[in-house]
Amino acid sequence: MQFVIIIVFLALAADVIKVIVKNKNKRLVIEHSILQDEIKLEEIKQKNYMLETEKLRLELKQVQGMSSTKDELLDLKPIEPDPQLEPYPIQFK
Repeated sequence: MQFVIIIVFLALAADVIKVIVKNKNKRLVIEHSILQDEIKLEEIKQKNYMLETEKLRLELKQVQGMSSTKDELLDLKPIEPDPQLEPYPIQFK
């Protein structure tokens, strides 16, 4: 009688262990899929970063090409005050 109970218990335990292992395998497959998606996302982020960096570099190059040179800036003359205008007196409170 005890042998029958032990055999039934082992059969039930084997089914429980089978379900646990099956669920663990499913979870591992899902985690693997999540990791693959995260890797793809990081690759896309890296490509986006490289494209943005290149875009900013080209914009900077374009702005530097359009900006005035040092010699052009030194040729500019300062604005002289209008002699017809009288300066306002400074009042301290």
